[in-house]
Amino acid sequence: MDIQDYEKAIYDFTKVLEIDRGKAYLHVPFGKHAGSGYAAYLAARIEREAQAATDEQVRKNLATKELAWLRRGAPARSTKPKARVDAAKAIVHIATSGLGGIWHVTNQGVVSWYEFAREVLLTAGMDAAKVKPISTSDLQPPRPAQRPANSVLHNGRMITEGIALLPDFREPLARLVRRLLAETGE
Repeated sequence: MDIQDYEKAIYDFTKVLEIDRGKAYLHVPFGKHAGSGYAAYLAARIEREAQAATDEQVRKNLATKELAWLRRGAPARSTKPKARVDAAKAIVHIATSGLGGIWHVTNQGVVSWYEFAREVLLTAGMDAAKVKPISTSDLQPPRPAQRPANSVLHNGRMITEGIALLPDFREPLARLVRRLLAETGE
């Protein structure tokens, strides 16, 4: 086998298994990437890198906007909920530190939607007994997508990186409910 035969053999693969940063991708020729697994691999790799570049640009734009908002000082803080300031500071820190990956920047506390609805009413001084629990499977019409049994977001990466955690969700919720009640005159 000479060099040309070897190169042809590479391009004639029908499937290519790519392992990139701990993730496996199987490339099989189809549609516009018909021909070889290698062609499908190259096309998918280009698309993935373009999407990653887009995602990175969106992340940088968000960080730039939030940082500019924070730098405007007190007037900006009076127009936005404090919870947003807390989250923005954490997001800006993550973005400007070059820390990649998936981050959950959420307030502390574990709560179901049922418990959250009750907390809103309790905070507003209303009767929380009006809220009744229901399982997702009992919803009519049913949810279009299957819901996870537990969708609690964990701030483990923030802890690992030493980033200050946001306060318990009840604190910003209480501020928001008080503000809404004041705005509506209740």
